[in-house]
Amino acid sequence: LVKGLTLFFVSAAQWFVLVGMRNPVKPHFFFIHEHFERFLLKEHHREAAWWVFFALLAAGSVPWLGVLVQSLVAGARGNGETTRFRPRLMLLVWVAFIVLFFTKSNSKLPGYILPVFPGVALRVAHYLDVGTRRGRMVKAGLTALLGVALLATVPFMLKLAKHPGEDVLYAAYQPWVLAAGLVLLIGGCLAMLYARQMLRDLFVVVLAVAGFAGTELMLVGFEPIGKVRAGVDLLPALKAAGAADPAVKVYSVGIYEQSLTFYLGRPVILVDYRDEFDFGLQQQPELAIPTIPAFVAQWRAAAAAGRHDVAITRPEIAADLQRQGVPLRIVAADARRTVIANF
Repeated sequence: LVKGLTLFFVSAAQWFVLVGMRNPVKPHFFFIHEHFERFLLKEHHREAAWWVFFALLAAGSVPWLGVLVQSLVAGARGNGETTRFRPRLMLLVWVAFIVLFFTKSNSKLPGYILPVFPGVALRVAHYLDVGTRRGRMVKAGLTALLGVALLATVPFMLKLAKHPGEDVLYAAYQPWVLAAGLVLLIGGCLAMLYARQMLRDLFVVVLAVAGFAGTELMLVGFEPIGKVRAGVDLLPALKAAGAADPAVKVYSVGIYEQSLTFYLGRPVILVDYRDEFDFGLQQQPELAIPTIPAFVAQWRAAAAAGRHDVAITRPEIAADLQRQGVPLRIVAADARRTVIANF
């Protein structure tokens, strides 16, 4: 432990020391606020139900969900591990500690438990190698049931549309989910047959291929919905309005579009929005406008002076600005956001 911790701090601490010297407020923000306060408090509004990480663990373990619990229980038993170092028990601690730790946290984001999956993969792989025929058949059966569940959800998918016009996108997504369900159903049934015949390698290969193909079908089919959520279809209109020109100010009013801002390739001026930017804006308050009325004053002044500005906002905010007589032109819009210009 002494040698390991020494090596760890020698290799990892230098960056934090240098950043702390340049930015004296950084150590408190990073070590206290982003760890202890984020864990203990709810001010970031990232809380979720206590079971969310268990659900994510289950979803991330497909198609090996059927042996997940058995593989972890086998790690606790540690059959045959007589040495001081017990790798199966270590893998169980690896998975359990991370899941339980973040389950207790008041801040819950899906990425928090990503480090569990190498440990899960090793535990599952070992169990598949030494597990029983019955366990493999149960596992294959659960994969087939997952396929049935996907098939059963297809007729109800249009209810997932939360904004006008999105029902068309989900209708186009239905065949992809149908195909994924069929792949998992057929793969699960075929794997069950191989498990019954004690053909272990074929059982594993079929499940791996079915799980991978089913997942990819759902991801590829979801791409058009993802593009709409990201707002990338608004980019041509944004750039045509001058948003790519550094001389043109781009505001983000009452909203912050992470994906759209990334694809735009330039920073925006936040208006009436702080959230995760609160720490940075405390250091550089000039990078944001605290209220919409203050933004409107700047927007009117720029329009009167002939300076071109662009803003990304919610449809209801754009409509409210129009009712107030604020000079604006709607450049582009979708169900989630509206792009306006002052010229």
